[in-house]
Amino acid sequence: MRKFRNLIILVAFLPFQIKAQLAFSFSADAGYAGSTVKSAELPIFLASYNGYNGSTMSTPFKMEQSAARGKYVNFAVGIGSSKGKFFLGFGRYLVRTPANEAKFNSGEARDISVELKDASTEMGYRFDAGRLTGGLQMDLILRTVSIYSEYVFPDGSRSLSADHMLNGVYTNFRLQIGLGANLGYKILPHLYVIGKCDYVFQTDKSHPEYHDFQDLQMFRDVDYLPRDMAGYVANSWNSVGNSISNDIHGLRFGIGLQFMISNNEE
Repeated sequence: MRKFRNLIILVAFLPFQIKAQLAFSFSADAGYAGSTVKSAELPIFLASYNGYNGSTMSTPFKMEQSAARGKYVNFAVGIGSSKGKFFLGFGRYLVRTPANEAKFNSGEARDISVELKDASTEMGYRFDAGRLTGGLQMDLILRTVSIYSEYVFPDGSRSLSADHMLNGVYTNFRLQIGLGANLGYKILPHLYVIGKCDYVFQTDKSHPEYHDFQDLQMFRDVDYLPRDMAGYVANSWNSVGNSISNDIHGLRFGIGLQFMISNNEE
């Protein structure tokens, strides 16, 4: 009977013991973000455009886009011990490359830039050691890629509308996976300087036709970026097999300030 009574007392106090041992945290961080833009598809369009307009151009397109730059914000909750916690986070990234400009002998030009909008869910483990904090994570990312194709007039004015062939904002959505790490240093109570880095992988390589870019803003019938400019000019209505697809992936990083509170923070 006494053993049974002791067991009931132990079970009754177990939730309080678990609560005392578990540590909970909430963090929010924001700052500067960047991303490389790795693609085998976009250079096909750029090379074809250069080849088709070669003799009329003073400066052709570069085959690679420069790194995208912008900002990010992230929120996370964690559970674990005073030294380490499993965390679940939600973040937004918005970055855009500088314009890649092709100039014509007439003084006109075409600019191509790439915008990445990421909605990220992050799952990982965070450890704390004094002023240092760090962690490893896996990312599930809904990435929206938009390619801006602008015509530039000699006076510097720009157009994205249908007054010139290939003008528009060509967009595609893709679910991608990333792996990354982060490292922070506490500068004030609850405040860290933090750096993070992820590699975002390309997914679903076997079905490029599912990831064609479309100009959703203009709702035009001819709304794709071609693999072959000569075929596009001859018959722009035929996009079958002549449309580049979204294969953009690469390194993503952020540097910012993080605010973190925990029920066990010293």
